[in-house]
Amino acid sequence: MEHDYFDSIALVVYLIVLSLALGQHVTNVGHAIRARNRVSAYWLHSLWACLLFVVQIQLAEHAYGFRCVTDWGSGYVLLFLADALLVYFAVALIFPDLTSPDTSLCLKGHYYSIYRPFFVSISAAVVANYLSTAVMIDNFEISSHDVFLLIFLGLTVLLATTKREIVHEVGSIVGAILFVIFTFLFGSNLSRDVPHSCIQIILDQ
Repeated sequence: MEHDYFDSIALVVYLIVLSLALGQHVTNVGHAIRARNRVSAYWLHSLWACLLFVVQIQLAEHAYGFRCVTDWGSGYVLLFLADALLVYFAVALIFPDLTSPDTSLCLKGHYYSIYRPFFVSISAAVVANYLSTAVMIDNFEISSHDVFLLIFLGLTVLLATTKREIVHEVGSIVGAILFVIFTFLFGSNLSRDVPHSCIQIILDQ
């Protein structure tokens, strides 16, 4: 059977979106460093900015698990791209405009002004990531990887629904710990096992 290379196009688009997000993230960090004398830092903002950066790297590896998916209807393409687009949106939210030279900024105030859309976008990205993997690769088989995703989803939904500082502080610390454990356990296997369709394509080449 001749291999349909539309899957490669979808993967390239996905990686382009992630590259744009990473580029904006690094640019924003550079702006923050240059404007450090007029920016009041906040540890929760810095924590989520760091976690978001690592998430983008992990998504690039995760996308490799889709390299041999052959059913690429328009709905599947949108589902596949959704988590990268939502993470890009989160990157756009997490940093304020730091290009104005005469503006003093408080990142704590910014964090609590965007916490709801930020955590809604992160929650939606987790859902999209789970669904795309479940529908296109795993056939809804629940794994320990998915359990961590669901716990993290519950945490981000909680953070999206409250502005209480203590909840954000404790929730963010718990989220960071879960993220480190997740990365340690699954970081080298985020691309998942090679699908059976992929094995057949390799044999046909």
